[in-house]
Amino acid sequence: MENEAIAEGISPGGLNSDLEIKILICYLLKSIGRPISKTQLNSAVSGHGLVNYFDLSGALSELLRSEHIRLVEDGGEECYTTTPLGEQTADSLGKSIPASVKEKALGACMRLLARLQTEKETAVSIDKTDDGFVVHCAILDEGTDLMHLSLFVPDLLQAEKVKEQFLAAPGPFYEELMETLLKNRS
Repeated sequence: MENEAIAEGISPGGLNSDLEIKILICYLLKSIGRPISKTQLNSAVSGHGLVNYFDLSGALSELLRSEHIRLVEDGGEECYTTTPLGEQTADSLGKSIPASVKEKALGACMRLLARLQTEKETAVSIDKTDDGFVVHCAILDEGTDLMHLSLFVPDLLQAEKVKEQFLAAPGPFYEELMETLLKNRS
C-alpha cells in the first residue's frame, strides 16, 4: 500500500527514488542551460508522469539546501538554475538515469520553453461577437510588429483551434501568408 502512495501519478518507467529525482533535476537544469520555474519544471516532469509533484518539491528543497541548485529571478519569476556542484553531479551521475526518462523529460522541458518563447513573441486573443468569434493573431517584434491578423470564425471550438494552430507555428504561418500574398497571379 505504501508503494502505491509513493508511485501515485508516476507512469511506468518514471522515477520515485529521491536520489534519481535529484540527479534528473540537475541533469535537466544543466541541459536546458537557462533558468526554469518550479511550475514549468513540474509541468515538464510531473505532467508527463516521470516524477510525483511532492517528490519533485522535496528534491528541489534538498538540492537548494545542498547548493546543487539556486534560485534566481528571471522575468519577475523565481526560477531554478544549476550551480557548478549541480553540473558536476549531472556529469558524473547523469548516466544512472534511464536514457528514456532523460530524453522524455528534456524533450518536455524544451517544448515547454519553446512554447513560452513563442507566446512572448506572439499575441492571440479571442473576442465574442454577435454572430461568432474573432481571433486576433499578432507576431510581435521590438520595432514594428510583423503581423496583425483578425479572422472571423462561427464558433468557439474553431476559434480555439485557430489560436492553437497559430501558436504551434507562427513563423511558418507568416511565411506561407507572405508567399500567398506576394504570389504573382497574372
